[in-house]
Amino acid sequence: MSTNGFALPISGLIALAFVAAASIAIIYPAYERINHVRALHYCNGVRPGALWTGYLLFDTQFIIVESIVVWAAMFSGNVSRLYYESTYLLGVFILFGIATYLGTYLFSLFVKKAAFAIAAGVHIVLLVLYLISYLLVEQVGNKNTRHASYSALQYGFGLSSPAANLLRQCKEKPVY
Repeated sequence: MSTNGFALPISGLIALAFVAAASIAIIYPAYERINHVRALHYCNGVRPGALWTGYLLFDTQFIIVESIVVWAAMFSGNVSRLYYESTYLLGVFILFGIATYLGTYLFSLFVKKAAFAIAAGVHIVLLVLYLISYLLVEQVGNKNTRHASYSALQYGFGLSSPAANLLRQCKEKPVY
């Protein structure tokens, strides 16, 4: 069994594109908090959960459109033979978008300036750390404990980085 080394760079680029697109969602919530628009919402009786649900419902349309466009581009040509199940990845893209948007809403509580840069930077740093760790386990890890190492790596990064989860799901299928 051999693998095609072309899938990992494509998966990394897809994850980076999704991170950049999803990190834009931090701009409006951060703007509202800095300019005290959110305080006005709260004074008018809007609960924080309802406000964030409204944000997410509005942004879900962008999540679905981005996911369908990337999914269609990914499975329209020769790249489609590198990956397993197309409908499975569409669901992964949508869930990744929801998780990343919720994470950016949390970042908006703490940042004042350069909100997009901070959100995108944190996601990209976590993605690069996961990718480096994954490649180190693959190259110098013990073959007998490789699966356990991958699982520990995924549980560690998977809780804090939606991009690591997306990169893991965009695995290549073996070439026989």
